Amino acid sequence: MSRARRLVVLAVVLVGLALGASGCTKVVADEYVERVGADFFQSGAGAKVTVHCPAGVEMRIDNDFFCTTDFYGRHGTLLVRQLDDYGHVKFTREQPVAHAQVEADAEAYLRGQAGIPTGTRVRCPHRVVPKEGRSFTCRSAVGRIRVVQVDGVSTFHFELERHAS
Repeated sequence: MSRARRLVVLAVVLVGLALGASGCTKVVADEYVERVGADFFQSGAGAKVTVHCPAGVEMRIDNDFFCTTDFYGRHGTLLVRQLDDYGHVKFTREQPVAHAQVEADAEAYLRGQAGIPTGTRVRCPHRVVPKEGRSFTCRSAVGRIRVVQVDGVSTFHFELERHAS
């Protein structure tokens, strides 16, 4: 087994043990994920890496979330994938869905298929985990837009949910 693979396995085991020790709580213990994530990347980079994760993330399979990293003043994103309902996680360097591109595509959808006038702004969440079939909601002045990730990368399906008149 390679050194990198052993580190991933170790990170999964350590986070699982740390989160499992927290009792019957249903949220991920962010301080443990931060510490194990920092240790994981420090061992690979050979330098100090700081990891900051959101508090209160529900512990359940596929409820992935992003943490931010700081490596000598350079900021990055770390995707934490929850592998089960018991706190086992995997770290990857996947980036969030490009929200600016989704907003532009949603605005084009409104102009084209939905017949909404040009200039209607769309606002989408900034940290959407890329995953085929996963959906999220963007907002506009004319209503909510349900966005489904077709391929988990750059192809999306849009559906307008108009405001009640």
